[in-house]
Amino acid sequence: MPAREALRFSCRLLRFMKKHLLLVLFAVCCTVLYSQKNDYFWIFGHSGGLQSPPDDEFGNAILDFRAGNRPELEIHQEYDMNFSATCATICDSTGQLQFYTNGEKVYNRHHVLMENGWEINFDDGYGYKMPQGAMAFPYPGHPRQYVLMHMDVIVWPGYARGQNLSASIIDMSMDNGSGKVVIKNNILIPDTLNGGQITGVKHANGRDWWALIPENNSKYIYEILISPEGVTLYDTLGDGLDEVIDGLGQSVFSPDGTKYIRTNDVILGEPFRLDVYDFDRCTGQLSSQRTKFLDYPGFGVGIAVSPDSRYLYVMRTTKAFQYDLTAADIFATEILVAEWDGFISGAVYGSYFRFSQLGPDGRIYAASSPTFHLHQVNFPNRKGVACDFRQHSINLTVYNAYTIPNFPNYRLGPVDGSSCDTLGLDNRPVANFRWEHEDSLDLLQVTFTDLSSYEPAQWYWDFGDGSTAQDTSPVHLFAAEGTYYVCQTVSNANSADTFCQQVTLGLSAVEEAAKDEPRYQAVPNPARDVVEVRCEAPALREQSVIVRNALGVVIATGFFPPGSTSLRINLRGQPEGMLFFTVTAEGQSLYTGKIIIQR
Repeated sequence: MPAREALRFSCRLLRFMKKHLLLVLFAVCCTVLYSQKNDYFWIFGHSGGLQSPPDDEFGNAILDFRAGNRPELEIHQEYDMNFSATCATICDSTGQLQFYTNGEKVYNRHHVLMENGWEINFDDGYGYKMPQGAMAFPYPGHPRQYVLMHMDVIVWPGYARGQNLSASIIDMSMDNGSGKVVIKNNILIPDTLNGGQITGVKHANGRDWWALIPENNSKYIYEILISPEGVTLYDTLGDGLDEVIDGLGQSVFSPDGTKYIRTNDVILGEPFRLDVYDFDRCTGQLSSQRTKFLDYPGFGVGIAVSPDSRYLYVMRTTKAFQYDLTAADIFATEILVAEWDGFISGAVYGSYFRFSQLGPDGRIYAASSPTFHLHQVNFPNRKGVACDFRQHSINLTVYNAYTIPNFPNYRLGPVDGSSCDTLGLDNRPVANFRWEHEDSLDLLQVTFTDLSSYEPAQWYWDFGDGSTAQDTSPVHLFAAEGTYYVCQTVSNANSADTFCQQVTLGLSAVEEAAKDEPRYQAVPNPARDVVEVRCEAPALREQSVIVRNALGVVIATGFFPPGSTSLRINLRGQPEGMLFFTVTAEGQSLYTGKIIIQR
């Protein structure tokens, strides 16, 4: 078994730690629990950089969640990174990008190959074809160091399986802050593994990490412990569990860490398997395996869990389902929340439902087939269709090869009062929220969505108009138009925290801003496949762009985040003729223009 490899890896880590002894001791004594923004950088794509001509449908798309209520979309065709399902990224606690990988190489924050970042696995230049084939963790007790878990790939006919789980250590203090892979490709599990499905969760002590990796066609699941002492194989879980035949799917922990969930789609057109386990963050043990086979057509299954850990979302090709994880019979609560609407992204690809990930903004995002679009679940804490499943709502404008970044929940603390709660790391709430108009006809009604973390027990809202509330995610009707300073305070027995945002709303605010709104134009026009909608000055607030054909059918959508000046829209596959684009803000039309498609 891998014990010798794990011992060898631990010895190398000890030698490395001796060189940084003072830093290590300081970090162990002064661990910072409340990292918040490690998952704020998401990158998607197929191929870009030197392998892609400019202004075509290939490149990399980035969602930056530092922007506020919605992530800011950037398109970069100069970045020379290929993706094919495997994707892991990580930021520091402030949301600054540290590095990312496609399973073959590691790129730094400057989007170039990190020092010693080549061939973390076999490199064929196209990216690994395994969803969740890698995951990055902050290295407990080691400032500015990260553990990258990754596996090699075996390509079998029609499917890719994993082999040899490895860990690499990345030190971001090296190379003038650009980082270096200081320990690379240390094999922890020399075995054939499920194709991807690396996932992780915070240990009950609030500092260390558990990482789970299923063995190939087996009931066994390997468990890795990441602690200040090293990265080691901790256990092989399997007692009382049933065998699982591998397939194309995902594994995920509920945000509170109490549930571990897997999907496996084995044979095209056959039922796929859904397994739900209970998980103990203190002991690291799985129990109470519940299994269901779902006979719905398609291939490849994505899963994600709502921020409140109640609702499981399962997405397979043309259907998306919701299950209540708090019910005695989880599978009896199945609700169909979305069915593919027939939208074709680009020339030939259906915008099907595939692999998914919960975002730091409380929304669930789902990748598709090789298309230009992402789907999103806007209110995943709500039951049934009230969750607001928005199909093809984000137009990346470049092909995305099933890519969705793979993250653990970085905003999970200790299990207070448990036998593993030995480090004195209390759950101290951190306040955060987003706001939006659900009803575009009532510009004074605002929905606030709670994004606070670390187990708040009480919520207090001051809407800046003399009104208050104590709901978790209130809907508030303001009495008049204007700008309000809205503050949320969350608290528990340990502490309290307050977060405030400026909210500007009302028809007069839109009309007043529209007087000074810059003009928009589509470039080039006539266009062939890709058009860029530009505005003369940075957008004052979030604006939507909708492109329709002559019959009024929506064929593409996108949005300008505040401060942006351009938006690329992919119109590949549209016939020659005239299209119309409309720019709106808060339900009001700001501009309407024409686009001529000519080939």
